[in-house]
Amino acid sequence: MSVIWQELEGTAIDAYPLVRLLGATERSAVYLTTRESGQRRAAIKLMAAEAGTAYTLLQRWKERARLSHPHVVRVFDAGRGKAAESDVVYVTMEYAEEVLGDVLRERCLTGDEVKALIGPCLAGLDYLHGKGLGHAELRPSNIVSVGEVLKISCDGAQEFGAALERDAYGAPEGKCSVSGDLWSLGRVIVSALGRQPEGEWEEITRRCLHEDPRSRGTVEQIRSRLGLAAPVKAKRSRYLMAGVAGAAVLAAVVVWPRFMEPAKDPEPVAAQAPVPVAVPQAAPVAAPVAPPPAPKPEPEPPPPVVVKAKVEPKSSEAEASRKLKLAPQNEEQVKRKVDPPPRGAVMSQGLPDVPGEVLNTINGSVRVSIRVEVDEAGNVSASRIQSAGPSRYFAGLAERSSRQWKFTPAAPGRWVIRYEFTPEGVKASAIPE
Repeated sequence: MSVIWQELEGTAIDAYPLVRLLGATERSAVYLTTRESGQRRAAIKLMAAEAGTAYTLLQRWKERARLSHPHVVRVFDAGRGKAAESDVVYVTMEYAEEVLGDVLRERCLTGDEVKALIGPCLAGLDYLHGKGLGHAELRPSNIVSVGEVLKISCDGAQEFGAALERDAYGAPEGKCSVSGDLWSLGRVIVSALGRQPEGEWEEITRRCLHEDPRSRGTVEQIRSRLGLAAPVKAKRSRYLMAGVAGAAVLAAVVVWPRFMEPAKDPEPVAAQAPVPVAVPQAAPVAAPVAPPPAPKPEPEPPPPVVVKAKVEPKSSEAEASRKLKLAPQNEEQVKRKVDPPPRGAVMSQGLPDVPGEVLNTINGSVRVSIRVEVDEAGNVSASRIQSAGPSRYFAGLAERSSRQWKFTPAAPGRWVIRYEFTPEGVKASAIPE
């Protein structure tokens, strides 16, 4: 099946058009689709209908469609159909704009970001556990944002006691359980931090990654240790993908959660845990996001401060003429000095002010393109993100700062402003479209 996933773009399964391939593995593929007569976007996951497993998958997905929680990705529908003459099963679910796994390929998170991420994850886990289900697949590619809310996927959730295949994020006992989800959570935390956990994180991951499932604690204990309030309210997605100084959550990319299986999880970081903690040597230790405690409310990131780019002051005609009196010049020279900038030029820029500790989390650079409409006075009258890059957080900063740009009067009506975020700072340029 894997060789024809791309060829299915533009076709349809039942009433669901396969608009665009979002990602694929050997066993499955995820596409952008629409539902409710094309009024709403959704994601659809296709898998080969293998004998002996197709019926079980369909039944599981239909049961997951009954789940409803603010921090759990909603499953809409499941069915069976034909794709390129092959039998497939499919499940449709909420469209996710951002995924933690993609963010971690760009940069690691700060302690505050991980802490802000934990609350929604723990709330989702709490809900599943209360239904007698374990997440069974908690990893960075299953922690996503849908609209403005951070969620965990649920299409892979299974009943407690079910046998599981072991991977880098899976507990050594290989069974679906609350303690197994906590083990995975510990690995997600280590992966997100990208370093040996310290302080409260060292204590939490040491317990989560204990070989003895009975010693891994509970969701409520993690929540209490971090001082997070319970129940946790929906978190804004931009937190997921961004590091806002002071208190950020995650920020990121237009990518897809593990439930869609397109993106691979980052290799877990090896955690140097104490003796009682089981940290496999073969695969890097990736720690899951820890559950939110109850004491203090989760920190909200401070509003980004927009700093305008420096613009060399331009002498007014009066000032220019005053200077000319000091040194008489011919008419042509005077005209050249007092002429305004050429039409269709940038008069001043708007650059976002990003905290240094956030920029330092970037590996390489993050590029964002913003399309703006410029009125006859040279002001930006409208703006929208043309290319968000890997982080919707940085895209949001760029889009807001683009409204501060000033162009010469009668400049072309549409421009594209390109931003580049690096550990050294922010650069921008604009070209007429």
